[in-house]
Amino acid sequence: MIFGYFDESGESGEGFFVVAGFVGRRKDWTSFLASWEKELGDSSTLHLKEMRLGSRTAPKKHQDLLRRLGSVPKRSNLHVFAGSVRTSDYSDKIKGTIASIGMAGYSVALVAMVDAVLESKHLSKRDRIEFTFEQQLEFATQRAMTFRSFRQVEKYMTHHGKSRIGRDITMAKSPILEASDYLAYAILQQLLDPNSQKAQLTSPILQASGPIAHTEITKDNADYLLQSVFPEKRGGIPKMDRDKKAFILERMNKASNT
Repeated sequence: MIFGYFDESGESGEGFFVVAGFVGRRKDWTSFLASWEKELGDSSTLHLKEMRLGSRTAPKKHQDLLRRLGSVPKRSNLHVFAGSVRTSDYSDKIKGTIASIGMAGYSVALVAMVDAVLESKHLSKRDRIEFTFEQQLEFATQRAMTFRSFRQVEKYMTHHGKSRIGRDITMAKSPILEASDYLAYAILQQLLDPNSQKAQLTSPILQASGPIAHTEITKDNADYLLQSVFPEKRGGIPKMDRDKKAFILERMNKASNT
C-alpha cells in the first residue's frame, strides 16, 4: 500500500478549483513529517489563509519559511499530483440542470487528480493507494461517489482483480496535510495570476516539486464530457429544480454510504 494526502483550493462562485497532493510510501511520509516540522520551527503549523500573502509585509514575514517548506516533499521522495478546472468555462451550460451536481468544480478537479495518480508511470500498477483528505462535509458525497465510480473501472484494477484504490478516507486538519494545502493554494494562485505576489510567494513548492502530474480540465474537455454524457440529439441535459436537486443529492448520499 502507498499513501496519498490531498487538499483542495478554489474560488467562490464560478472560478478555478484545484485538488492536489502528494503520494509516497510510509517511510517517505515519516521522513516528510520530520523535515516539515523541523522547517516549521516555532511556527508549529502552516496556515496560508491567515498569512495575508497579498499584504505589503508578507514577503519579509513569510518568504523564507515558504521557500524552506517548499523543498521538503521532493526531498522526502514524494510524488506530486493535481487536477484543476475553471468552472466558468462551462457553467452557463449546466446551470439549472442535473449536470450541475456531477460537474461541480470540486468533483471535476478530483476526477482529474485521481486519474493523474492512477495513470502515473511513476507508481507501480501493482500498488494499491490509500487516498486521504481533510474532513470537509460539503464535499463528502461528491468524493464518495467519485471513488465509487473509479473502483468499477477495470483498467484501474491490480492483476489480482482488486481496485488500485485501497481506501478513501478523511482526517482532521493535520501537519501531514499541510504540504498539500500549500500545493493546491500555490497552483490556484498561478491559475489566477502568475505575476501576483501570492503566486510568487507560494511558487517554491511548485519549483521544487516539478515535474507535477497536473491534469487541467479545459473548456474543450468539459464540452466533450458533457456531449458524451448528455448528447444533444437525445435532448441535451435534463433540467433540475430545487426539489429534484434535493432528491438526487439524497439518493447520492445514500448510495455513497452503502
